[in-house]
Amino acid sequence: MMKVNFTQDEVKNIKDIIEQYRNVSGELAMYQVQADEIQEKVITLEKSLKDIKNQEDKLISELHKKYGDFSLQDIYYAIQ
Repeated sequence: MMKVNFTQDEVKNIKDIIEQYRNVSGELAMYQVQADEIQEKVITLEKSLKDIKNQEDKLISELHKKYGDFSLQDIYYAIQ
């Protein structure tokens, strides 16, 4: 291995670049973890919406059988 004698400015610049890499890499890792957590939450919320829609469809079907056809607006006015 060859020995290089860097100037103080060169050493400072190299250390600054290393520090910048560390800072940005750390921040990126933090945001990647947050992004993963957000994606998991989005998936959970999408599943919840799907479950609610299924409940709604089942209820509407049962109410249509019992009371005949009507619109969601009719239900809205009836429960106000």
